[in-house]
Amino acid sequence: MDLKTIENIAVDTAREAGAIIRRGLTKQKSLSMKSSEIDLLTEYDKETDTFITGRLLSAFPSHSIKSEESTTEKREPGNQDDDYVWHVDPIDGTINFVHGYPIFAVSLALYKENEPLVGVVYDPMRDECFSAISGRGAWLRSGETCQSIHVSTANRLVESLLATGFPYDRHQNRDNNISQTAAYLKKVRGLRRSGAAAIDLAYVAAGRLDGYWEFRLRSWDVAAGVLLVGEAGGAVTQTDGQGFQLMSQVSLLASNGHIHDPMLAVLKEVNKGP
Repeated sequence: MDLKTIENIAVDTAREAGAIIRRGLTKQKSLSMKSSEIDLLTEYDKETDTFITGRLLSAFPSHSIKSEESTTEKREPGNQDDDYVWHVDPIDGTINFVHGYPIFAVSLALYKENEPLVGVVYDPMRDECFSAISGRGAWLRSGETCQSIHVSTANRLVESLLATGFPYDRHQNRDNNISQTAAYLKKVRGLRRSGAAAIDLAYVAAGRLDGYWEFRLRSWDVAAGVLLVGEAGGAVTQTDGQGFQLMSQVSLLASNGHIHDPMLAVLKEVNKGP
């Protein structure tokens, strides 16, 4: 099965999962806590996860799935597909979803070991589906239209619009991104916080944002988005400037490439302290 066919299946899966989320936006939700009181889970996270997992395993029974809500191992020893893993976030932006704030996404990505192959980020409230195939570019589907996307051309921080987010342990951990945010605010045109890492990365890929950084994200938050940014012509590294590696927890910086070094310089200066 070629990557284009896999992308088509992932796009269809994300769109159908998005319909489940969209139906639940205005309904009463049953909440539970995960790592903290601000790390939430709803029945729609579970329902969407079950749907996505079932659909992907039906299409790719020898692949594994690492999801925010579950991990499924379906591989058999010696199978040629042993290294294929889907990284799935059924609702990226659950806090937004719980509050009826209409910014959240479905994020799906297929990796072979540490190599991204296919990535999809679907915003069900805008019916915008961002997708990428390794080595073939990135696209935005909206309704029946499909167009290629590219990063922006901004080459100075002062003319840049950036985005960021804050870790779930920010109430207890002093390394909470507040100092870094304050430093960037003094140097850029504007700063946004959507509450959905997958959407922020998709927006960098589409040229709507010029850069994005965040600390202590999980693999399913960023797996699709980093492929989108790379295929749209941008750059992704760890926040210390080292090459990006998809790990269970990762701090990353993504940009249009032109402002990547200046963004890294701001983080380095903050880390040096007074």
